[in-house]
Amino acid sequence: MADRKLLLVSDTHGFRQRLEAICMAENDADEVFFMGDGCSDIDWLRIRHPELKVTAVKGNNDYAAMYPYETVAAEGQYRILIAHGHRFSLRASIESVISGASLYECTAVFYGHTHRQLYKIVDGITAVNPGSVKSYGDTSCYAVVTVPDRGDMKVELKTMTFTDGER
Repeated sequence: MADRKLLLVSDTHGFRQRLEAICMAENDADEVFFMGDGCSDIDWLRIRHPELKVTAVKGNNDYAAMYPYETVAAEGQYRILIAHGHRFSLRASIESVISGASLYECTAVFYGHTHRQLYKIVDGITAVNPGSVKSYGDTSCYAVVTVPDRGDMKVELKTMTFTDGER
């Protein structure tokens, strides 16, 4: 099996054009993982780009969304918890999301909610927060994760700058 490129986005909060621009810039991604707070933006993206493979969960602002709060994905040697994070008391500590991943018997967790990028390995569990597509000002955040057949996943925390007031 070849390496898989995963695009991680979260917390779009209506910034659809930014979401689409990020997805088009990373158009060789095998799958898009969305960690909530903007599920209507993901639905919009799926309509415009049905070729994209998307896994999504809902966040604390996705009241009527028909997505789960958490799901588990299998990528190569990894079991990955996909969650928004608000149900794990993330504002206090990353340890709560690490515990959540352990409960699901996962070796990695992708989450959002805090709007802050993070890549950290704690107790053998890889935690990645892509930050917020909405962000603040003219910069949006996201992450690209490469999952190899063997060995460690490669995590890149990225930003994209917008100068024309795109939402």
